[in-house]
Amino acid sequence: MATARAHRTLKELTELHAGARPLEFVRRKRDRADEVGSSQTGKNLKKGGAAQSIPSNTLRAVHISLGEVAQAAGSAYIEVGYAKLLCTVHGPRPDARAAHFSDQGRLVCQVKFAAFSGVSEDEVEKLSRELPMVIHPALEAAVQLSRFPKSLLEVHVLVLEEDGDVSSTAITG
Repeated sequence: MATARAHRTLKELTELHAGARPLEFVRRKRDRADEVGSSQTGKNLKKGGAAQSIPSNTLRAVHISLGEVAQAAGSAYIEVGYAKLLCTVHGPRPDARAAHFSDQGRLVCQVKFAAFSGVSEDEVEKLSRELPMVIHPALEAAVQLSRFPKSLLEVHVLVLEEDGDVSSTAITG
């Protein structure tokens, strides 16, 4: 009787409500060929000559590797869906612009796009100006600049492949 009760509970847990669909997780590179054309409602991307699609009802796969750049104080390689970013932090180092003593350190954000990122040159100029203005306030709120008086912290983001908005991925890095 206990096994029937446990079985019934498991069945109740795995059943979906009327109209609900199960979440599908996006698989790694080797399985992407199966995903192409799997959903007409998804976002179609033209990358490398083949249309790739991520259905709209899926969670994007996330991969984060830390410490990828040895010369940086901190670095991270991040993949979210098809977006790939390399984020590095340099500093704190003395700030040459701070001639007088400053209670707060200074944070500088820079975003660059690789030539093969799939973004047009016009968009690269526009996004290189706009993304730091989105990333800077989020990082400034997270970093205690008062702990680094008269210092400079530099954050560099290199977008290797773009898939929609990369600002949240860059902030995570």
